[in-house]
Amino acid sequence: MKKDLFSSSRDATKLDQRLPGQVDENVFEVQHCEVIDSCPSSPSFQRSKRQSLRRHCAKFRWFYILGVVVVLSIMLPVLYGSYLPPLNNCTYCALSFLVILRAIVQRILNQSNLVLTSADIMNPRPHSVDLTINSTLHLPVDIPVRIDPLTLNLGSVPGSSNSPFAQVYIPGTTVGGTAVLGVQNQTTQLNNQQWLEYVRSMIFEETVVMSVVARVNTFLGILKSNVVFNKEIEQKGLNSFSGFSIQHPRLLLPAADNGTNFIATVSLPNPSVMTLEIGTVVLDLKISEGIIGNATLKDLII
Repeated sequence: MKKDLFSSSRDATKLDQRLPGQVDENVFEVQHCEVIDSCPSSPSFQRSKRQSLRRHCAKFRWFYILGVVVVLSIMLPVLYGSYLPPLNNCTYCALSFLVILRAIVQRILNQSNLVLTSADIMNPRPHSVDLTINSTLHLPVDIPVRIDPLTLNLGSVPGSSNSPFAQVYIPGTTVGGTAVLGVQNQTTQLNNQQWLEYVRSMIFEETVVMSVVARVNTFLGILKSNVVFNKEIEQKGLNSFSGFSIQHPRLLLPAADNGTNFIATVSLPNPSVMTLEIGTVVLDLKISEGIIGNATLKDLII
């Protein structure tokens, strides 16, 4: 360490003793390092105007596209009405504009993401259930769009046909950026065959895909577009009740008045976002291949 300090002191003395106008080679090295610091790899490097403009346009492209659409919707009828009086030209212009608007709205919906946050299937009956659904729709643009009341067709993608197992009626609302869609305690009629396929998948599969399809009337201001909402929601299933266990078993000797001679706590894990009211379930208790009794689970809700 002493040697280094001495060398630095000696170098400083040499710099003080150089002639006026004489440049030491160490100075050239320091200046060269400053030039290197201004290269593009330096954190202080600034993007060119073209790169900044390209980055800005890529980030806000949807806002510019919709802005152009709104301007065209106002200006084209005026221009065509002034310079092209024939009705067929104006009609062609309006129809072309509406087709472009519909394509833009459809593309926005295609790039959206629908997440099922919770679902309660309660009060099961032979042909209907009471359904509560909460979902979150993430749109790639944060522009308010009004939608008419719509009917969501819920189906099981791996099913044998394309018919839905249920239909859910969503009231009209305004969405933009992130929106919450859902219903509360809605009595829903079931397509029994498709419903059984979906329930079977929920019980025995680890992951289940549910399709959501609807025709939607959207309004950007007064501009109306009819588009198709078609999404697939992947959710966790019960996976054959993986993790099922019987805990704290206890024999009753003598048996209770109703004949019960065995009491235990049953654990049924539910990794899905669904709450299912199943009702009374009777399970066979086996040892090897022989049935030694049965267990009754009353008013089961998973």
